[in-house]
Amino acid sequence: MNHEQQSTDFSVIVQGPILSSPDRPGERHLTIRCLASIRAFFPGAEIVLSTWQKENTDGLDYDLLVKSEDPGAVAFNDQGKPPGFNNTNRQIVSTRAGLAAATRPYAVKFRGDVCFESSDLLRYSGVLGEPLSHSPFRSRVLITNRYTRNPRRSLKSFHYSDLVQVGRTEDLRKYWSAPLVPEPETTRWLEGRKTALFVPVQGVYMRLVCEQYLALHLLATTGRQIFFDHPHDISCSRLILSERFLLDNFYLIEPAQIGVRLSDRLANARWDDTYTSKEWESLSRAYRHPLTRWIAQADLLVKAHWIVVDYFLQKSLGNSPLQKFPPYVWLRDCYRRFMPLP
Repeated sequence: MNHEQQSTDFSVIVQGPILSSPDRPGERHLTIRCLASIRAFFPGAEIVLSTWQKENTDGLDYDLLVKSEDPGAVAFNDQGKPPGFNNTNRQIVSTRAGLAAATRPYAVKFRGDVCFESSDLLRYSGVLGEPLSHSPFRSRVLITNRYTRNPRRSLKSFHYSDLVQVGRTEDLRKYWSAPLVPEPETTRWLEGRKTALFVPVQGVYMRLVCEQYLALHLLATTGRQIFFDHPHDISCSRLILSERFLLDNFYLIEPAQIGVRLSDRLANARWDDTYTSKEWESLSRAYRHPLTRWIAQADLLVKAHWIVVDYFLQKSLGNSPLQKFPPYVWLRDCYRRFMPLP
């Protein structure tokens, strides 16, 4: 690991709405806590607060303030109460504006609903100085395992976390340089459209989730373009390329390892379908050698496609007594010993 960076080398971009308003009682004072934690553990770091024109920023502690017009969001389903919204364009606008204002060589992409509990991030900052070849980045970008989905358990490829990102400012600017997604056709893509058979989340119409859209745009800058018809659109080549791209360009770590505390909502969410930092380290070693790389890739393809098989079996069998057919039960039990189904 190269020389550690100092806190004065970083711009910390806190993007998104101000989570301290009376109309958001469950999130009250989260942004205030977030900003205070940056000041406490990273003295001298530049704090860039990037939010919306309508937000009240009085009394908040920051160095640079960037306010943008809220591009809005489109509901991605009709069943939620309230419905869920695709905030991809909101994330792109606020993050890109904050990174454009940053003046330090390294940047942290942060949110108002997370905070620091230590300066342990600096212990891992040495990876930011290690040069990469044949990569869209100059150096690796550090991301958390939260939201970095493992296709062995989630069947989502190119789903790299944007919760917290750390890297060279120029690299993060490149990552967030994606054009805004066209709406409403992106979020309502599957509505009334015939598509691939495997669409496990009924009533959700999105073609891509935010993490996939950004990752595929980054991949396209290397000359490789992939079109997704829905978030679970997979093939053997896509699964392998997704994992290889993750291992070659990012450094995966648990939030607690870099001193990041998640909000209660994020901390209590389900994370059993993501990569762990230990898995990332093990796969990084495996991909260095042809034999172990082949074993890791075979493991990926078998486990990902078993999810598809199990989905169709569950859908076709329903409540049929065949669900208790011994060969099927045996197959599921054998699989679950190695990798639980989501």
